[in-house]
Amino acid sequence: MTLRSVSAGQRLASMFAMALSLGLIACGGQVASTSNAAGGTTTAPVIPLTDVTGLYSGSVSGTGAEFLSLITPNGNQVNWYGWYFLRGDGLAPYLYSGSLVLSTAGAAQSAANALWVSEAGVRHTASASLTQGSSSGFKAEVTVNRADAPSTPFTLSASALPASAYSAKATASTSVLAGSWTGVLSSGLSTYQSILQFDASGKLIRNSAQWECALDSVGSALQLNAASGGNFFTASVTIPARSGCVWAPLSSPTSLGGAAVVQRLTSGEDQLDMILIDASGDGISYRGRQRK
Repeated sequence: MTLRSVSAGQRLASMFAMALSLGLIACGGQVASTSNAAGGTTTAPVIPLTDVTGLYSGSVSGTGAEFLSLITPNGNQVNWYGWYFLRGDGLAPYLYSGSLVLSTAGAAQSAANALWVSEAGVRHTASASLTQGSSSGFKAEVTVNRADAPSTPFTLSASALPASAYSAKATASTSVLAGSWTGVLSSGLSTYQSILQFDASGKLIRNSAQWECALDSVGSALQLNAASGGNFFTASVTIPARSGCVWAPLSSPTSLGGAAVVQRLTSGEDQLDMILIDASGDGISYRGRQRK
């Protein structure tokens, strides 16, 4: 082979590598450069992590029960919040919270001791393995580790909400929270019909529920803040210590944190779903509606 033919071959290889790099970048991928024996560089594709953030709705195999899933970004992991509405009236859901480690090719996996389930106020650890994950949907094999019952896995199939209901890429604004929401507050096996009223900053200024645990106390009220990394809200509250409240006994207040999300229903109403989790993984939830 002549020197000219070798040089032509090297030029052809370089052109091919450059075309591959541009194609990967255009598709959202990345490339890594390495030196080769001939003194040049070659590029190898770096496969992007699974993109599975957003709001998803689906059902659990064999039950048909609703499962709403909010997945929010957190570096190479994601935070996973879930509401499993076993009852047809949508009350007293099981609450899922924790984190998933992102992999590639649509996969994600819960790390050890990183996923919790609160079932009617009883907390369990759980594990989950996501496949076919994308901005359009995912499948998940979930196992809840119950001490008093078999830990039988179930399959969750979920799809992203239509753009008319929710956009994962939209910028959240607390202005959509302003006004009154009529719905149900759930805590363990207890449910309370409740109107929550927020101001335009996302601060709770009224809770109509006849409940021993105050969420609207001055100085420690429930606060929803627009997240910087997606179309959802971070949620936080400190429940003051008072007699009769299982969350905050008389001697100690309790802080809870979580997330909330708003979707537009086909009825024209907005629906607010919220989850608040304490340090043990137990939680409070709320589902309410508001007509704009």
